[in-house]
Amino acid sequence: MGDRDYEAAGKYAGKYIQHDPRIGDGFDALVESLETNPIWRDHPKSKVAFKLVAADGDLVYLQTHREIKAADDGSPARRIVVHVFRFNDAGKIDEHWTIVQSVKLKDSVSKHPLF
Repeated sequence: MGDRDYEAAGKYAGKYIQHDPRIGDGFDALVESLETNPIWRDHPKSKVAFKLVAADGDLVYLQTHREIKAADDGSPARRIVVHVFRFNDAGKIDEHWTIVQSVKLKDSVSKHPLF
């Protein structure tokens, strides 16, 4: 994880319609975003923890989290990301959605982890 092996990842890309507004459609647009957008470019070895994986028909859901520092005060925070992938009949990713939530750990009322 974090190695940015685009050749290996490209084997799983189909039509690749991207619903993340920061990234264009197609695998080449994904690679371009990872290499040019500071969110990803400046963290080439960023690692995430996979917490939940589920599948329903042609959809696969991944819930990940990463420990971060809050942008406003540097306090410990957790970024939760849910990725939804739609696979085609050949087993390639044709569509991708991303949902992101960041929470400061000190602000958690329940103190339960977000996974």
